[in-house]
Amino acid sequence: VSYPLEKTFYAVFYDTEGRCYGSAIAAEGGVAGDTIDLQRGTSEEENCAAECSCLLDPFSNECFFQTKGLIDTSTFFVNYTEDNSLLVCDGSNPAIGLPVCTVDPPVCQENNVYPSCTVSIFTGPELVAVPNVLQNIKPPKEVGKSAYLVFYNDPVCLEFGAMRGVVLDTYNYFPKVDDLFFYTCQDKLACLINPQGSACKSLAQSQSGAMAYFTMGTNEDGGQQLMRCMVDTEECVPIDSEECFASELYPGCYARVVWGPDLLAQPIRYITPPTDSPTAYPSASPSSMPSDSPSVSFAPTMSSSATRRSLGYDIVSCLLCGIYSYLLIL
Repeated sequence: VSYPLEKTFYAVFYDTEGRCYGSAIAAEGGVAGDTIDLQRGTSEEENCAAECSCLLDPFSNECFFQTKGLIDTSTFFVNYTEDNSLLVCDGSNPAIGLPVCTVDPPVCQENNVYPSCTVSIFTGPELVAVPNVLQNIKPPKEVGKSAYLVFYNDPVCLEFGAMRGVVLDTYNYFPKVDDLFFYTCQDKLACLINPQGSACKSLAQSQSGAMAYFTMGTNEDGGQQLMRCMVDTEECVPIDSEECFASELYPGCYARVVWGPDLLAQPIRYITPPTDSPTAYPSASPSSMPSDSPSVSFAPTMSSSATRRSLGYDIVSCLLCGIYSYLLIL
């Protein structure tokens, strides 16, 4: 079993008022071949950031306020065709009632799951090449209720492996992956991205795991400070987003915990492009991003081959989606 970076993808949701570039709100990942369930979010204020709380954690209070406790999920399946094109099967359109499958769908599309957002899909290698697709220097206040667990393959936290968003003040559970020599750190991160997926189930042989939550507290200077709280002791300790620490859940992996607004403000600070990247890889700029695309009736979609090349990189491999969010305890 192997789950390299090329088998991962990230759905990046944007505020529709800003279309795509520079207005990122949230991002969640997936693994090729996994079927994913997304809890719908619909805010009366047409607030993309509020709706994305259901993307990051369908069991959070923020999502409950929108759904009133009703479970309303849509299924997605992403994989590759024989010619390495991206196949996205989306079951979110209630008017159809059946999944709609699209090959290499375009970027910056409307969707039925989080209707106040637009969405683009990037492969893991594409996200690493151009991390500024996640940028938003002035995100709405709701983004301040999120944090991201960013994992790396090396002890100095330079080689990006995977990331997962969580909602603050919510208990979350992640399965622990056994420390077996034939699993790399990158393989194990399939359980970070989608704990409920078939990829994770093939890795996590034991039933052990951990539970905890993150919150915003006050530091010694009276400012806001991201905190990690332990369930058994209820003790909260401050988190330094610059600290690179070894993960107990995913042996051989290293991690940082970053407040949502900080990650979106400077994504390149936490997702570092490789030093040997071709010169064709630009740092994202408004001129290099695709122009607005016409609206479509189906939900999360993905960039076409032509659009990906216009961003300055070739298609590697990719997949759609978002997933049930459970916070990771490290």
